[in-house]
Amino acid sequence: MECPAGSSTGGPITTLLIDDHELLRDGLRRLLDDQPDITVVGELGDGVGALDLVRKLKPRVLVLDLQMPGMDGLDVARQIVPEAPATKILVLSTFHTSGQAIRAFEAGASGYVLKTSIRRELLEGIRSVANGRRFVCTEIAKEVAVQVFDERLTEREVQLLTLMAEGNQNKQIAWFLSLSENTIKGLLKTLFQKLGAKDRTHAVVLASRMGWIRL
Repeated sequence: MECPAGSSTGGPITTLLIDDHELLRDGLRRLLDDQPDITVVGELGDGVGALDLVRKLKPRVLVLDLQMPGMDGLDVARQIVPEAPATKILVLSTFHTSGQAIRAFEAGASGYVLKTSIRRELLEGIRSVANGRRFVCTEIAKEVAVQVFDERLTEREVQLLTLMAEGNQNKQIAWFLSLSENTIKGLLKTLFQKLGAKDRTHAVVLASRMGWIRL
């Protein structure tokens, strides 16, 4: 699990909330206001004025409801991505199927979190997309990763992850797999790129969340 490390630029993760349910926005704001590395810079109850607000506030992360009257989250994402590429979009949704998540990523979103898992996964999602990584909620992560990101892992990569999860270092892994340490380093580099992982621990966590390995 990622630590509350703030932003890669050294400042707080400025965040804009767009959701048509006022009670949910209030709850999100309270949750985020308790985080030292996240700052809520604004909120909006519909998607109609989203682009203007993004241009004005320049948030690093836009937490965006998928279903809204007037202009839904997909339309908002399609509008914002080409106009404000520096703002990363984390979609909130009630849809528990991969179909809507795939549509959200195709529209330019960087993350997808179910509203039923906000307390468990929203903070990690915000921190991940703010630092240039993708984020998919646990429930549909593996299906979405395979269909959208083409991140199907090879049997050797799954073996590598399993051995890392057991605490083995490169030398031990090389011995177990009858490979050189340099080969293991090369495999790790490719694996990190596939998963969008920053280090070994992060790779294991992501692979577990996507269902490739069990911890």
